[in-house]
Amino acid sequence: MPDGRIVETGGLEEFAQLHGITPVQAKTLVEQGGMLEVNGDILACQIVNGQPAVARFTAKNYTKAKELVVTKGLHIMDALSEVAYTDPVMMRSLARKELSGGR
Repeated sequence: MPDGRIVETGGLEEFAQLHGITPVQAKTLVEQGGMLEVNGDILACQIVNGQPAVARFTAKNYTKAKELVVTKGLHIMDALSEVAYTDPVMMRSLARKELSGGR
């Protein structure tokens, strides 16, 4: 989540409710990857080794990513990843998840 929380959901319905999107949008996002604007935030999904990896970015972080697309010539998903890696709140949450064994 944009505030650094890592939230696990039990399925597409719960995922859709959490993010305020339709189940059809959720299914499309996690099956195909891509980005979806949600209340000013960006919900981004990449398919990594056949599994969806989803992150929600604030409008501010999305703006930073778009700047990286222009200045570094990155793909938007790579730019979002770079923004996430440089965001201390997002990285602290990820580090806590890894230290706790992924749960």
